[in-house]
Amino acid sequence: MSEVNIKVNNTPIAEISDKFLSLAIDLSLIQWEDWWSPDTKKNFWMIWKFKPKEFNFKREKLINLSKLLSPAYIRISWTKSDELVYFKNFKKKRFDEINEFAIKCGFKIIFWLNAGSKVRDKKKNWLRQNAEKLVSYTHKKNYPVEVWELGNEVNAFVLKWLKWRVNGKQYAKDMQIANDMIKSFSKEYKVAWPSSAFLPLIWEPFPIMKSFLKNIDTDLDIISWHYYPQQSKRSLIATRRAKIGKMLKIKNLDEIGKWSEKIEKLKNKFSPKSEIWLTETWNALCWWEPWISDRFVWSLWWLDQLWKLAKRNYQVVVRQTLSWSNYGLINDETLKPTPDYFASILWKKLMWNVVYQSISNKKFIRIYTHNYKENKNKLASLIINTHKQDEEIILEKIVSDLYLITAERLDSEEVFLNWTIMKEKDLILKKEIKSRTINKNEFKLPAYSYAFFITENE
Repeated sequence: MSEVNIKVNNTPIAEISDKFLSLAIDLSLIQWEDWWSPDTKKNFWMIWKFKPKEFNFKREKLINLSKLLSPAYIRISWTKSDELVYFKNFKKKRFDEINEFAIKCGFKIIFWLNAGSKVRDKKKNWLRQNAEKLVSYTHKKNYPVEVWELGNEVNAFVLKWLKWRVNGKQYAKDMQIANDMIKSFSKEYKVAWPSSAFLPLIWEPFPIMKSFLKNIDTDLDIISWHYYPQQSKRSLIATRRAKIGKMLKIKNLDEIGKWSEKIEKLKNKFSPKSEIWLTETWNALCWWEPWISDRFVWSLWWLDQLWKLAKRNYQVVVRQTLSWSNYGLINDETLKPTPDYFASILWKKLMWNVVYQSISNKKFIRIYTHNYKENKNKLASLIINTHKQDEEIILEKIVSDLYLITAERLDSEEVFLNWTIMKEKDLILKKEIKSRTINKNEFKLPAYSYAFFITENE
């Protein structure tokens, strides 16, 4: 065990939204009758060969667990959703259920608009009429949709979508039409584009971001993109297969910063007034990697990525997904929270909107600081040990409250708060997470663990 010295600079470096940590529900679970097969032996590679149970928004326990994650956006989208037509094969009843759920949970909504072949003419021009019906209905009902997206991952359409995949110039033209239509209902609506997918090591599979931004005629509200650092075995494309500890390597852990920097350069050149949002992310593309994607190890990656984007002044990061499959924060069948649910709850409880620069003398010890949500005169810091040995943390300030999170193994499904197992019933009934008072300027951080702690903002 070695000593790690920590310093916190009291000068703010960024400021984020109260909905910075946001969530998604895959539209395929709400509307479609086929999805990725969960059979890891027979049909593991088969996409859209499985009929999932229809997502039930009315479950009381789901609502209660979701409430604890507000304020947040809930994003509703999926690539195959670009085959839907409102309100023909996507019914008003389901749209109403989404909005009623969001209202009960205290969420705002990011909702996609169909950009697919069913709403394009023979020259691939986007036709606004069907989307206009949905926006009009939403505005009339005063539903909590705040952000609209045109299409989902339009740069990554493959197989049968290739015949109508549009280029950046065409998509910029579509954007202007959609933007004008949306803003005609309310100037308060925000519009996000182009929800472009980026793969580890290779950038965009079908590049559209630069061409799109070069051809727009107005500043965008939001430039959105998607990032998955690995691919599950389900993915036919494999630039990096998912493994249990691969993303804790420093080079891989820091990769998102490289992509972010490239997007920021494009933003500054072509649309400087825009915000950048990561509107879809998680650890393995194509649903999930069995016995990996819902385990403790990913809390270390998830929390690290959140702060990396917070310090870059991202206003929103959308976690795929709230519930369902093994990358959900909440298991849809048992409604048992995963380790990342508890990590997200702690972030929501402690880390507020002002971001500060923190410095560690060891690369594998990550230290991040915000102002403390419950007392703006204090600081809340997150420290992550991505290494296999325990470390003695030494700070310049006295730590008053400590939330130490550990697990028995990297692939554990259960986590401990200050050596006591965390249970969802305590959150729902008591609505509190108790810290440990230490009043010292040092503490031990076990191997592969993380901790939140509170200090004075002097």
